[in-house]
Amino acid sequence: MGLRPYPVAVATVKTPDPQDPRRTRADIKCLVDSGADRSAMPARFLRRLGVTSGWEEDIKDFSGETKRIEASHVRISLCGRKCGLVAVVRLKNGSLGILGRDVLNHFKVVLDPQKSPKGRCEIE
Repeated sequence: MGLRPYPVAVATVKTPDPQDPRRTRADIKCLVDSGADRSAMPARFLRRLGVTSGWEEDIKDFSGETKRIEASHVRISLCGRKCGLVAVVRLKNGSLGILGRDVLNHFKVVLDPQKSPKGRCEIE
């Protein structure tokens, strides 16, 4: 059995303050990760949007190890539907975002590589 492509979706990310006259938005390809509690976005992508680092906090990773991370608020839309304000982890590296359960729980998500051979997933 060969490796299956990972499920991806395109999310629209906006700056958090709807009153900010500089409010910007951009689309980013994201890994759909139903095992992740929180969503994450590359720090470089967030800086281009003008989203500053909001705060630091300690979280436990999948191995149980505690890590200090930076987080920021953004507004995320997926498939034309708004999720509202989301606290995302700022990724130091990478070009893909990660959509975790904090966003995915707003939708019906079907992850089935047999039906989505190109790595897509169904999101309603």
